[in-house]
Amino acid sequence: MKRLNIFVDETGEFGFAKGASDFYGISFTFHDQTNDISLELENLNKRLERIGYTNMIHMADLILHRGTMLNLI
Repeated sequence: MKRLNIFVDETGEFGFAKGASDFYGISFTFHDQTNDISLELENLNKRLERIGYTNMIHMADLILHRGTMLNLI
């Protein structure tokens, strides 16, 4: 039996507060468990380690142009 993992995440603000971002995003990741992505995850973790990033990955950091997440793009 195939197993499909689905990850959903959101980022951004609703824009009600003064200075709020104009951007709001929703991402969906679908992963068929029969496809091994361990190499891709290992590469991502190594790249994060090289730049000294130990936090969770948040798209808000990219949208607001802050933090070392900019080194990933």
